[in-house]
Amino acid sequence: EMYYNKEVKITGLSKSFGGMTEFKFEKNRLEIELQDVLLEEILSLLNFPSLLTAQTTGSIGYTFTDKKLTANTLLNHAKFMPSKLVDVIRKKSGVNLLKEKFDNSTLKLNYQNKIILGDLKLTNDRSHVYLTSTKINTSQNTINAYFDLQMQRQEFSGKVFGSLDNPKVNLNMQKLIRYQMDKQVDKMIGKNNRKIMEKMPMGGVAKDMATDMGASFMKVFF
Repeated sequence: EMYYNKEVKITGLSKSFGGMTEFKFEKNRLEIELQDVLLEEILSLLNFPSLLTAQTTGSIGYTFTDKKLTANTLLNHAKFMPSKLVDVIRKKSGVNLLKEKFDNSTLKLNYQNKIILGDLKLTNDRSHVYLTSTKINTSQNTINAYFDLQMQRQEFSGKVFGSLDNPKVNLNMQKLIRYQMDKQVDKMIGKNNRKIMEKMPMGGVAKDMATDMGASFMKVFF
């Protein structure tokens, strides 16, 4: 439907992207409400490779005067798709992202001048993947982001950067080693007893020293 009263206003509905989209154009701004729309269809409009598939619900706004897009969405049934990034993380940590499915997750981003800035938070009952302070240059096909991951009996954080076709990953070895040490101690004395010991004076000093030494050693291999 189109209206004109000194200014043009256009509203409508579409199922072009797998779900329902309701849109409104008014005063040089396009507002779109999404309901169970395929995430990969939206990302393809930004010339962005499909790393995820999900049902997307939320809102997208685009201002024609400054050519800026904003998105604030919820993701359901989110799953990683095969990619070089998935391969690199599996090689570095042994975690297979393709086995996980996430509900009640969020994606927030801004897109302007071929630069995507945003945060992705994927969660389920057992695990999470957070990709924060993300910057993606769609013209140069590069990524720079920090991540925090807990799944498949692993927990670590780090940074992913470089080409999307062949990204590099730096792992935070301190967090990875500390998590593995805690698991071993929990097996021997129990999680509650381990936490009690850490609260004692100087209780965590030995573990901190061991973690730092182990991390320095592991950096040789990563």
